[in-house]
Amino acid sequence: MIKETSRDTLDKTGYFQKVWAACHFDPEIRGQSSSGGVFSALTENALNKGGAVLVVVGTAFT
Repeated sequence: MIKETSRDTLDKTGYFQKVWAACHFDPEIRGQSSSGGVFSALTENALNKGGAVLVVVGTAFT
């Protein structure tokens, strides 16, 4: 479901930063998503394992 890559990178301060990249295996889902299908893949994974997904979206206009 998720194709991921992990790499330790040394930043300008001399500390290592962990860098992650992930995308959905399904090219149709990946192409229709602004996140590369990561949210869809994580949601599918959680639901397939009997978990639940809670999404809270809020917008405020001033």
